[in-house]
Amino acid sequence: MRRRWTPWSSSESPTRPASALSQGDLKRLEVARAIATEPELLLLDEPLGGLNPAESELLARSIKRLHKGGRFGRLHSEGPAVVMIEHKLKELMSIADRVIVMDHGEVLADAAPAEIVKNPKVVEAYLGSAHAAP
Repeated sequence: MRRRWTPWSSSESPTRPASALSQGDLKRLEVARAIATEPELLLLDEPLGGLNPAESELLARSIKRLHKGGRFGRLHSEGPAVVMIEHKLKELMSIADRVIVMDHGEVLADAAPAEIVKNPKVVEAYLGSAHAAP
């Protein structure tokens, strides 16, 4: 049996036209449309932008479930590779296995999320030198 990924839970009813969907549901619909062709690589440019905290968390969980849940019925343990540009760091860190941080076109760090948040170059670039470790 082929498993189908959906950005909605089984209790939700995505039967309304797209024009009647909330901003969060529109974002989830955009991701669903992007995966309809069963890509090997999914590029997402600020998918959480413009969403409230609850919508951001829901879409972040959907993206993580997509990546972890299998490649659309193929015999693989992971879904498509996901490259995501995002400024909502809390949600990004909950999704990503690996984070590459850039500042003005320069790679500052490339590591697991737990290492990224401790990296002094990242902290200084995003929070300022007053927050960086000596």
